[in-house]
Parts: sequence; C-alpha cells; structure tokens
Amino acid sequence: MQNKDLKKLLDFIAKISRSIFQSDDQLAIFLKLVALKHAIDIGLIDNLVFNITSQQLQEEAWHKLIELAKENKNQDLSELMKTGFQLEQVPIELADKFLEKTMHIQTISERDVAEIVTFMMNSNPSQLGTLTPPFMRLLAKLISPKQGESIYCASPSTLPLLGILAEHTDQVAFESINRDVIVKFVGFMLQDKVSIHSVEPLSEPSFTAEDYTVLQKFGKSVSLSPMGYRLNESGIDFNSDKFNRFKVNARTYEVAMLEHLIAQTNGKSYVTVVSSVLSTNLDRGIRQLLIDKGLLEMIIYLPQGAWSNTLVTSALLVLDTNGGHESVRMVDLEKTAYLEKHGRSYKITDVEQLVEAMEDNADHPGMLSIDKQRIIAEDYVLTSQKFLISETGQQIDELIANQLTKPLKALVEFERSLPIRSRDEEGDMQVFEVGVSDLNSDYIYQVDKQISIPSDMLFDGRKNFLRPNDIVLSIKGVTGKVALIPETVPAVGEGGWVVSGMCSILRVQEDSGISPEVLFAYLRSQIGQELLNRLAAGNTSLRNIPIQELKQTPVIIPDADEQSEIKAKVALDKQMQETVAKLAEEREQRLQSFWYFK
Repeated sequence: MQNKDLKKLLDFIAKISRSIFQSDDQLAIFLKLVALKHAIDIGLIDNLVFNITSQQLQEEAWHKLIELAKENKNQDLSELMKTGFQLEQVPIELADKFLEKTMHIQTISERDVAEIVTFMMNSNPSQLGTLTPPFMRLLAKLISPKQGESIYCASPSTLPLLGILAEHTDQVAFESINRDVIVKFVGFMLQDKVSIHSVEPLSEPSFTAEDYTVLQKFGKSVSLSPMGYRLNESGIDFNSDKFNRFKVNARTYEVAMLEHLIAQTNGKSYVTVVSSVLSTNLDRGIRQLLIDKGLLEMIIYLPQGAWSNTLVTSALLVLDTNGGHESVRMVDLEKTAYLEKHGRSYKITDVEQLVEAMEDNADHPGMLSIDKQRIIAEDYVLTSQKFLISETGQQIDELIANQLTKPLKALVEFERSLPIRSRDEEGDMQVFEVGVSDLNSDYIYQVDKQISIPSDMLFDGRKNFLRPNDIVLSIKGVTGKVALIPETVPAVGEGGWVVSGMCSILRVQEDSGISPEVLFAYLRSQIGQELLNRLAAGNTSLRNIPIQELKQTPVIIPDADEQSEIKAKVALDKQMQETVAKLAEEREQRLQSFWYFK
C-alpha cells in the first residue's frame, strides 16, 4: 500500500476492533470509517468534528457525524452507511482514536481503494475471496486499461480490480447481484468513474442498448467467476435467453459466464475457470466453441494458492471476441522464471517482463504457442500437462520413442475399490482398507484402517481384494504414489485387504511379458512419475488421474536379462526396508521401556 498513513490507520482499526467485533462487523467498521474520512475530504460532510482538536470526541458529535452521513444528499454514501453494521455501536473511545488518526492522512486514491478492498477480501475468511495481490497485479497489467476505454466487470471477486481500472479510465461498469457493504463502499469511493448495477448478470443483464434487446458492447471485460458453482443450483433459465448468448449446454456458472462475456464484449475478455473445465468431457462443448471460432488467445495456468480463502486450481483465459486465432498461447506460471514461492504465498519477480514474454509468441520456459490443429487432435483437452513439457520430460519422450513399449492396459487388469453402497452401512465382515497414507512406504506389510462390509459383497467383489504382487496406485488427491503388495497379504474374505476410492489396483497379467516387480520399479522411477504427473489434471483442490488415459500410458519393456537384474534389486530393496522397519520398531520399544508403568 503506497499510502503509508492509511495503512497505519487500517492496522490500527484491525487491532482495536478485532477483539471487540465479529469479522463481518469488523469489515463494515473498516470500510465505513474510511468512507467517512473520504466524505469529509471531498466536502460532503462539514469538518465539524475536526474542529475539536484539544478535547476528546463527544458522543453527541459522533452521532451527529453518522447522521449527516446517513442522510447525505449523496445517495451512495447514504446507502453505504445504512447497510450492515451500524457505526452507532462503535465505542466512543474507538471513534475518538480513529478520528484523531485521520487528521493527517492524505487523500485516498483509486489505488488505495483497490488495496483496501483486496486487504479486506483476502483477510476475512467469511468473504468469497479473490486473486491474491501478485496475480491481481498480473491481471491488471494484462488488461492495461487506457483512458476512455470501456471495461465491464462481473462477479464480486473483481471488486479489488475496480480501483486499479478507475486510475486509468472513467468508463468502468460493474454488475453483480452482490449488494453487501464492500460493493456499497466501492460504489461511493469510485462513484465518478465506476457504474455499479446490483443485478444477476446471467439472468438479467442490465447494461443494454436503448431498446433493451441488445447487450451493450464493451472494449474489454473481466470475470473472476465463482468456480464450480452448478447452474442447477442457480434457478437461472438459459433456454429462454432473449439475448441469444448461450450456445453450449453449460453445467457451471463460470462456463455460462464465458458465453455472457463473449456477448457483452467487442475486444479482449479475461475470465478465470476451474482447471477441470479444461479437460472434462462435460465441458468439451465450450472448449470446442472457443477453439473452432479462434476466440481463445491465451491460457495462463495459475498455481494452487493463487486465490485467497480456497485451494482451487484454476486458469485465466484471455479471449479475443473478434476471433480468428489459429494458435493458443499457453503459460504455466509455475514453470516460468518469474514466479517464486515463499511458504504458501507467491511473488512475481518482474510483472512487466513476464507479460512481455507472454505476448511475444516465442518459446520460453513454461510458455508455448500451440497450433489449433494440434489441440483438435487432442480432442480439445487443454491441460498444461498435455503441452507444456519440461526439458527433462522432452528427454524422457525421446528415450521412450526409441524403446520397446506397450500401453499399460496391455499389461495389467485394473481393479478399483469395492463398490460399497454406503460408507455408513454396517456390514458383518471386517476387512482392512489400503489408503494413500499407506503408500508412503514402497512395500506394505501392515494396514491399520478397518472397515465393515456386507458379506454378500464377497462374491461380486472378489477381484477387488488385494492379492500377492498387486500394485496399488494413488489416482486421486496425492497422485502417483505406488506400492507393491507382499506375498503374505491375507486371503480374500474376512481380514482381507481392499483399497480406498482414492486408489486403483494394477494386477499384472501372466502373459504380459513384464513382472510385477519391474512394473512397480518403472512406475516409481523418474520416467514413470513424469508420465503419471502429466495425467493428473487439477480439479478444484483434488488432482485426478483419469483411468482411460492411464490405460494408454507407455511402459518400457526391458529384455529378460534387464528384468532379472531389476527384480533382484527390488528384492534387495524390500529386504533392506524390512530390516529398517524392524530396527525402528526395536528402537521404539527400547525407548518406551523407560518410566513405563503397567
């Protein structure tokens, strides 16, 4: 925050009010007190309070100040003061200290408004959240607003952006059903430059031409959409849209918002989507529309942690609603030279250079331009794993191309977890469930989690029980972990072992030409892990390896001598792990012998 005095004020209010009010109350206090200071600065309220410089604020004067704000001729100020938490409830001591500190604060700028809103939305867990500051600055640089340019913003998460845009143009439009105190605050602070309509943009867009039958066109548009929000929960009827916006059968709000922005824009559009939109069959229609019409200019894959208050993995799409693009620029920020991770947060080292590299169409680390015909050949799947391969990954591809390989489906049978009708269902048979946490060790000798299943599932689920030399692979959440099942695994039935829904069983076929030990070693190798990582598509906070794609994974088939050597090394490794485990157990027992009472 460039305004250091304002930052001190916000820190002061946060420190004082945090111990007195609930988080939503604190939010309202922040914004309303800052708005009061701004109202005094621009002459909407007489500086009657500041004339009292040598004595404490009197309660009568404090209430008079609030009354002047609530009944002000400026409707935006009046509505803000009447929304949510009422300032009359602020203790007079806090009000006095606040007003004392405002006396020397410089005028609040549009940039200050952006900083305030970002701070409030990112620090309050009850709020929806938005992009964290490094990625919001990147978005602002990509937009690069110019004087007189019209820019349309939809969704509450774009609120911090409004102040940045208003620095450069007075033709900013914001549309969202959200009517809370943050929206009212922004509306007041930026009233001369931002037009705010509190309506639902998908069901009742309000920025229209004079006859209300055609949407107003903006030079640019932005939406940081609610991600994963299903339309069947919205109550919106898209079949009767009078603006003829929706061409695909959208299942989520963010996909419908894509089509809305295309209709509302005559130029560039910037919109975020959850990562699954780039890969699932359910969203194939929107991807095909964007590619076939040449509307998709760039995909910027954002890292997990780019958003406040959520671990969603997402991407920022840059659209050109004029179409005609024959290639798509793909940027994976984590693979570029401009992103640094510090704990759970990120820093972009040079935003200007990053944007220049994004837009120059040349190959850089983590950046490629992909021909649309190649995308079509990949059935419109747009995940970074498909296209942005590291230097090591390229070397692996070259190695595989010169080796004898078979697809994984030709080597193994795939088995999943037992088809349990309900995890809450009580059964009469006790079995042990292997989960992702059990795969921290390459070889599993003990499973602690016990579950009950109906005994009538034994017949149908016999193949779902683990057998000697089965390979367990984690396919959801923490993906790519592998473990080899020992010869001593319990038999099928009572006390047997099964896998959780986060894992898959790979059972090597006898005539496959590869041993279980060799396949296990391959999957946990650098080559195997690279291939598995490419398959893992981000879907909200849960990574997932699609089984159909897993089946196509190429497996190098060593000759007989190589396989014998690998098996011997796996056997030795297994023996070493058993020894280490035994020594660890003995050590623990030895330490527990001290000061132990039966």
